[in-house]
Amino acid sequence: MPAYRIGDLRFRLPKYIGAFSGDPTKVTIWGQSAGAISTALHMVTNGGDTEGLFRGAFMQSGSPIPVSDITHGQQFYNALVSDTGCTGSSDTLQCLHEVPFNQLKATVNESPGIFAYQNCDDEGTLLALLSLNVTNEVALRNYVTTVFIPNAAASDVDKLVSLYPSSISEGSPFGTGILNALTSQYKHIAALLGDLVFQSSRQLFLQN
Repeated sequence: MPAYRIGDLRFRLPKYIGAFSGDPTKVTIWGQSAGAISTALHMVTNGGDTEGLFRGAFMQSGSPIPVSDITHGQQFYNALVSDTGCTGSSDTLQCLHEVPFNQLKATVNESPGIFAYQNCDDEGTLLALLSLNVTNEVALRNYVTTVFIPNAAASDVDKLVSLYPSSISEGSPFGTGILNALTSQYKHIAALLGDLVFQSSRQLFLQN
């Protein structure tokens, strides 16, 4: 089976599709949510050269997200290595490959996921549920600079916040007036996250 490599991940596509009346020259991949993000990243990797592994893709509720420099994720890898007892290994990646599944899964489950603080027009409403502790603009600015745009200049944060009115009647879910305001900042954050995680990245992806 042919392998498609992104970093240390290999995504294998079946070469026997013809046995099921499929055309191996017309493979289409699909993903939803995180799978859609993965699908989109497949499309932009190698400068857009898919090496003939697929010719089309469907992305449902996800697009390439800004992940910044890969070194920013080193702390999470280090934590995984440490928590699985692989710190002393000369090849930590190989050590992780050999960790018993139940141990590895338990360790991964301790890391931040979609329902953790770090994590359509109104698709930001789900993510905003995880920031209900952000109840004023000071906390919102801290949220932006610590979770989404580390080390952002104050002027950039000022502009970003100004582009999203704090009035609950103008927040997401849009067109619902004063309804759905779980906190004073919930609809404000939902609008921001909807654009930051879904809409802006989708538009940039399609333009390029």
